[in-house]
Amino acid sequence: MPSLARCFEQRQTQNALKISRLQQHLRYFWQRYCYDQNMLNDRNNSQANQPGVLYRHGDVLIGRIASLPVGAQRRIGATLAHGEVTGHSHRIQQSNAVQLWVHGSNLFLEVKEPSATLIHEEHRAIELPQGLYRVWRQREYRPDAYVEVTD
Repeated sequence: MPSLARCFEQRQTQNALKISRLQQHLRYFWQRYCYDQNMLNDRNNSQANQPGVLYRHGDVLIGRIASLPVGAQRRIGATLAHGEVTGHSHRIQQSNAVQLWVHGSNLFLEVKEPSATLIHEEHRAIELPQGLYRVWRQREYRPDAYVEVTD
């Protein structure tokens, strides 16, 4: 039977290993957090200019794309989505900085200036860097159909 001192030593060793592992995990998460914050704060980040980057603005989702589809048609205005309940709209503040495009039922946004501001009365403004985007309205599933969400 091990002595009380031996049991105490083993327990201290186990606790020290647990603390060491916990410190490693905390260090990893802190580094990851700092990295993520740097990514968010760096507006000139090269990843922001890559296809696949997504922006959420209420019930509107905006995704970076490489090019417009062939046959896309110009659309007048700078409003991405109208709110049917509140009357508010998701729109670009600098209307001359953007061009909207439609292809079938799909909406596309071209930011022609270095950036454009997406605004809505109920959401924080989002700065979109220059480039091409696809715009989706959030949909909800119902047993009979998918329905666009209205705010």
